[in-house]
Amino acid sequence: MWAALEDGLACNLAGGTHHAFPDRGLGYCVLNDVAIAIRDLHAAHPKQRVFVIDTDAHQGNGTNEIFTEDDRVFTYSIHVGRNYPAEKKPGSLDVALPWQVSGAEYLASLEQTLPVAFDLFEPDLAFWISGCDPHENDRFGQMRLSDAHLAARDRLVLDLVIGSGVPLAVLYGGGYNRDRLHTAHLHANTIKLAGSFRH
Repeated sequence: MWAALEDGLACNLAGGTHHAFPDRGLGYCVLNDVAIAIRDLHAAHPKQRVFVIDTDAHQGNGTNEIFTEDDRVFTYSIHVGRNYPAEKKPGSLDVALPWQVSGAEYLASLEQTLPVAFDLFEPDLAFWISGCDPHENDRFGQMRLSDAHLAARDRLVLDLVIGSGVPLAVLYGGGYNRDRLHTAHLHANTIKLAGSFRH
């Protein structure tokens, strides 16, 4: 986070543990790293406005719950509606998509909802929990995005945030591809593309 604020872009080769709540872990997530970082930021700079972009296939229920009463933080999550977690927690904007949503429909929904919310909120900093579990070969994502669809998603997010001059911290999020090397490859693609946006 601090590196993003200083340099405009930072990537954490882990993290995005968005299912953890203040009092318990959930869904492979022990601590909510994004929430901890935002609380640390607000301890030093209480007026900073933070936008959390969650494109992991599963709703960021822990993050949503933590910031439900905090108008300095906007939580955006695009995910499969009927998928884990069973109990959703409302965020600032939840885009719930159908089971086995196509890549084209996913991208259309992202393009119709994220830029409007981002521009209206006018953040000082953004966190992006990218996630490669929307991939069509992922065991748990229940979406049908190809490698090319994920690359288009990444480009859309990066164009929006970096193009707006807002510092961005990128985190991995989930990925459970049937081919474990493909999981690593997809995460690496996101990081490499983000690096290409650095000026």
